[in-house]
Amino acid sequence: MRYLFSQRLKRAEQLLKQTPKYRIQIQEIAFQCGFSSAAHFSRLFKQHYGITPRDALNAAHSADSGAVRSTGRARTFREKTRTTITNLD
Repeated sequence: MRYLFSQRLKRAEQLLKQTPKYRIQIQEIAFQCGFSSAAHFSRLFKQHYGITPRDALNAAHSADSGAVRSTGRARTFREKTRTTITNLD
Protein backbone atom coordinates (compact mmCIF):
# COMPACT_ATOMS: atom_id res chain seq x y z
CA MET A 1 0.00 0.00 0.00
CA ARG A 2 2.93 2.33 0.73
CA TYR A 3 4.17 1.93 -2.84
CA LEU A 4 0.76 2.88 -4.22
CA PHE A 5 0.56 5.98 -2.04
CA SER A 6 4.10 6.89 -3.01
CA GLN A 7 3.25 6.70 -6.71
CA ARG A 8 0.08 8.75 -6.21
CA LEU A 9 2.01 11.38 -4.27
CA LYS A 10 4.65 11.61 -7.01
CA ARG A 11 1.90 12.21 -9.55
CA ALA A 12 0.34 14.83 -7.30
CA GLU A 13 3.68 16.61 -6.94
CA GLN A 14 4.00 16.72 -10.73
CA LEU A 15 0.50 18.16 -11.08
CA LEU A 16 1.19 20.77 -8.40
CA LYS A 17 4.32 21.89 -10.25
CA GLN A 18 2.81 21.88 -13.75
CA THR A 19 -0.67 23.25 -13.24
CA PRO A 20 -1.23 27.02 -13.14
CA LYS A 21 -1.88 27.98 -9.52
CA TYR A 22 -5.17 29.76 -10.18
CA ARG A 23 -6.63 26.91 -12.28
CA ILE A 24 -6.54 23.98 -9.85
CA GLN A 25 -7.89 23.07 -6.44
CA ILE A 26 -6.06 20.72 -4.10
CA GLN A 27 -9.19 18.57 -3.90
CA GLU A 28 -9.17 18.15 -7.67
CA ILE A 29 -5.54 16.99 -7.64
CA ALA A 30 -6.35 14.56 -4.82
CA PHE A 31 -9.17 12.99 -6.82
CA GLN A 32 -7.13 12.88 -10.04
CA CYS A 33 -4.43 10.95 -8.19
CA GLY A 34 -6.82 8.37 -6.76
CA PHE A 35 -7.40 9.70 -3.26
CA SER A 36 -11.01 9.58 -2.07
CA SER A 37 -10.56 12.45 0.36
CA ALA A 38 -8.68 15.74 0.06
CA ALA A 39 -7.97 15.65 3.80
CA HIS A 40 -6.37 12.20 3.56
CA PHE A 41 -4.34 13.33 0.55
CA SER A 42 -3.14 16.48 2.34
CA ARG A 43 -2.17 14.51 5.44
CA LEU A 44 -0.16 11.95 3.44
CA PHE A 45 1.44 14.65 1.28
CA LYS A 46 2.62 16.57 4.35
CA GLN A 47 3.86 13.35 5.96
CA HIS A 48 5.81 12.44 2.80
CA TYR A 49 7.17 15.85 1.74
CA GLY A 50 7.15 17.83 4.97
CA ILE A 51 4.96 20.62 3.56
CA THR A 52 1.29 20.91 2.70
CA PRO A 53 0.08 20.59 -0.90
CA ARG A 54 -0.99 24.27 -0.78
CA ASP A 55 2.52 25.32 0.28
CA ALA A 56 4.01 23.14 -2.47
CA LEU A 57 1.69 24.75 -5.02
CA ASN A 58 2.64 28.23 -3.82
CA ALA A 59 6.36 27.38 -3.83
CA ALA A 60 6.20 25.96 -7.34
CA HIS A 61 4.49 29.11 -8.63
CA SER A 62 6.07 31.81 -6.49
CA ALA A 63 7.54 34.90 -8.07
CA ASP A 64 11.06 33.93 -7.01
CA SER A 65 10.83 30.57 -8.83
CA GLY A 66 10.91 28.44 -5.68
CA ALA A 67 10.26 24.72 -6.07
CA VAL A 68 9.88 21.60 -4.00
CA ARG A 69 12.99 19.47 -4.16
CA SER A 70 14.48 16.69 -2.08
CA THR A 71 18.01 17.05 -0.73
CA GLY A 72 19.36 13.91 -2.47
CA ARG A 73 21.74 12.62 0.25
CA ALA A 74 21.46 9.39 2.26
CA ARG A 75 18.87 10.04 4.95
CA THR A 76 16.96 8.36 7.73
CA PHE A 77 13.35 7.40 7.06
CA ARG A 78 12.08 10.47 8.91
CA GLU A 79 14.37 12.77 6.95
CA LYS A 80 13.48 11.03 3.71
CA THR A 81 9.85 12.12 4.06
CA ARG A 82 10.80 15.78 4.22
CA THR A 83 11.85 18.15 1.47
CA THR A 84 13.22 21.61 1.33
CA ILE A 85 11.99 24.56 -0.58
CA THR A 86 14.90 26.00 -2.48
CA ASN A 87 15.36 28.91 -4.78
CA LEU A 88 16.35 27.85 -8.27
CA ASP A 89 18.08 31.14 -9.13
